[in-house]
Amino acid sequence: MPEPNLRLVPASDCPNTNDQSAIVVTRFPCVLGRNARCDEHIDHLMISRQHCEFTLRDGRIWVEDLGSRHGTCLNGRSLTGAEPIAEGDVLHVAHLSFQVQLQDAPDTFLASDLPPMRREEGRPQAWHDPFACGAAVRP
Repeated sequence: MPEPNLRLVPASDCPNTNDQSAIVVTRFPCVLGRNARCDEHIDHLMISRQHCEFTLRDGRIWVEDLGSRHGTCLNGRSLTGAEPIAEGDVLHVAHLSFQVQLQDAPDTFLASDLPPMRREEGRPQAWHDPFACGAAVRP
């Protein structure tokens, strides 16, 4: 069975974004979230501590939102339960968009490579999203 590669979909107004980046799910179950103990870690306040989970069932790969605050969507629909993923699907994890590829990815990054939210005087501030070309997102 091929490993799912979640290729980051750059914002349309960001021509210089590296669209070759991907998170590769290599084991199941796989929890993606902000908690450092997650299988795939994304250090950003818009991502819940345990945001979504990938599982293997009946030879297919499924994704399920784990009650995240900002949600998980598959092809524009909010997940209310586990749904199977397929080649070319678009997965939205909070504000990040990924295209599903069920083949090997040439370049990968660790989700932990995403920049952390900026803090000023110990309080959360607007986070600069490198994929939004300078647009600020407020948690």
